[in-house]
Amino acid sequence: MKFLYPFFFFVFLNVHAQNAKDVFSDIKGNPKEYKETWYEAKKTKTGFVKGKFLYDDVYTVNDHGEFVKQSFFPLEKWEAPQNSYNKENQKIETINYNEDGGIRDRTKFIYDKNKLVEEKNYGNSDTLYINKKFEYWNNLLVKKFEFHSENGILSSASNEITTYEYDARNNLVKEALVYGDEYLDYAYKYNDKNFMTEVYSRSSFPVRETEFTINMRYTYQKFDSNNWTEMYSEDGLSSDRKPNYYFIQREFKY
Repeated sequence: MKFLYPFFFFVFLNVHAQNAKDVFSDIKGNPKEYKETWYEAKKTKTGFVKGKFLYDDVYTVNDHGEFVKQSFFPLEKWEAPQNSYNKENQKIETINYNEDGGIRDRTKFIYDKNKLVEEKNYGNSDTLYINKKFEYWNNLLVKKFEFHSENGILSSASNEITTYEYDARNNLVKEALVYGDEYLDYAYKYNDKNFMTEVYSRSSFPVRETEFTINMRYTYQKFDSNNWTEMYSEDGLSSDRKPNYYFIQREFKY
């Protein structure tokens, strides 16, 4: 089984990379709706140049205060997570369905007042395969522990530990995950408006990196009273391939 380990850790890295903090989910000022439009872009010696239109999406707030991307046609049950909520309007369960109507996976969420303290992940049965527990300090998440199941038996010791560090303005500046002897770290930089400007990472696979390298850079052009409304994004800066450049516009309705 040892030869399979690099593959499993590669999958592990990609899953956690997709979950890293991003600039698009941090919406401020309680807007009712917003439209996000993406364009290609180019970077020149003198700056950026906006390119051709790619697509746009409209997001509206549902009855539970969550942004939902609008679809031209009504979505089938299997096309979007199905959520349940408690009387405090907290999400307590998410179920993902297969196209044939069967359950693909589900997640249960447990709270202590207004804090998420535990998350239980199941497959298509009642067998728990991942249990996550969260610790806080001054209302900030500081640690996440993941306990994995093997042959239906949940580990008594955590398999993964993620620690979170913040600056004086409560911006998340470092996210460090340890998985056995492996690691995946992210570092974030912000401007004076507390909007993220750069994302750095280092990992133990395929080589053990000791220094952080930049992955993404965000150059903001315009803001409203709460959120950024125009921005150039540079993606894949740490790759050997050519980076991707985008121009993104957002229109908010408050």
